Amino acid sequence: MLLLFDVLESSLIASHSDNSLSLFGYFLPLVISMNAIAIAIAVRSNIILVKEQQHQKSFIPTLFIFTLFVTSVLLVTLYFGQDYYSALVNLNAWLSQFNKGELAHYQSEIAIFYEYKIASFLPLVLVWQSSSVMRALGRCHLSAIYLLAWMASKTLLLLLIIDSKSLTLISDLAQLHFVVDSCFALFAMLIFIVYKRIDFKIICLKTLFKDKRLSLLLTLQQLAPALSLFILTIFLSRIGTEYVGAFAIIFRLEMLLLVLPMAFTAALPAVIGINYWAKQIKRCKTLINHVLISLVVIQSLIGILLLVFKSDVLFFLCPDCEQKRVILNYLSYVPFTYFFLAIALLAPSCLNAIGYVSDAIKVIVIHRLVLVPLLGLGGVYFAGSQGLFIGLSLAHGFVGFYVLYKYKKQESIGLREQHKKGITAIKQGSAIN
Repeated sequence: MLLLFDVLESSLIASHSDNSLSLFGYFLPLVISMNAIAIAIAVRSNIILVKEQQHQKSFIPTLFIFTLFVTSVLLVTLYFGQDYYSALVNLNAWLSQFNKGELAHYQSEIAIFYEYKIASFLPLVLVWQSSSVMRALGRCHLSAIYLLAWMASKTLLLLLIIDSKSLTLISDLAQLHFVVDSCFALFAMLIFIVYKRIDFKIICLKTLFKDKRLSLLLTLQQLAPALSLFILTIFLSRIGTEYVGAFAIIFRLEMLLLVLPMAFTAALPAVIGINYWAKQIKRCKTLINHVLISLVVIQSLIGILLLVFKSDVLFFLCPDCEQKRVILNYLSYVPFTYFFLAIALLAPSCLNAIGYVSDAIKVIVIHRLVLVPLLGLGGVYFAGSQGLFIGLSLAHGFVGFYVLYKYKKQESIGLREQHKKGITAIKQGSAIN
């Protein structure tokens, strides 16, 4: 539902004006980064609490204190780094096209949007962390209802209160996020206090320094798409503003269309990890093969449907915007590699579950921070927006083939070892006889 909200929000901005969509596109890497950090902190909290069943009550306040410390440092960085961020994404060059009246309006929108985004960062982190803590405490239904209510509130307020024709649409949306996130963060704190799940007299500071490699992987895994988009935005904003505005729709639509592999990313690693450490390797391989078949069928079907109905999809997302050509090129190329992108999303989580943390980080870095920027920007240089998305498709394809190759190679090694053990057992049996 949150992914659907993101697409609706971007579509609403696109229907407002091309300039609003471009402005939002400049801040999209920052928005995605905030969500990524919030989710990474939440997942880390869940892992620690699940491991420390007997000391959960003392660990919960420690985790919230850690959250307060991390977000405070990041908030100070964001506050003083606003001008530097604007310079990196070339925002000032985009603003230079407007007259004095328009310039004053957009500068005001940027200032208000930035202030509310900074103010809503801590509540956003607390919402995700609170939901994660509820799951670790065994309150899975409460966690699900809490998140669902949070997402539904945002969606309903977006549809009922936000005026799509408002001159201050961008700042209105930032205020919507701030109000809803703050209310639900306070509500979660009240739940923990009422049910006496937080005892601030007991603090366990050593918790903050556990599982450094795992924390790094979680943060990198969540931040990688935002960093990749940030790199692309830095360079493409100097080529054409239509790319920046298109990204505000494209990357949110992509996450919605990849909801199945994202669901597998949340559920599959735990099952794989349990069976792997129980030495049920054959069961792991069977499960992975079934998932791969499901991804091939579903993501290929999505790609075909997007190709057939791309005009209708474009009309819904952005009927008259100047970014139309860029979005159309995306729909013509990238969806056919959704299967490989799904593998790239799923592989790091599964590798981490079986203890291959360094391999998981390698897949993320190669895909998001090397291949995507390199092939995407190279494609733009040779063939414009078509080249950009051909390059992104190749990046997804290369990393997908790499992961499949490594998986099949490991599977072949396992079969050979099993075969050798069988021959050895037969020879030993013959010798005994």
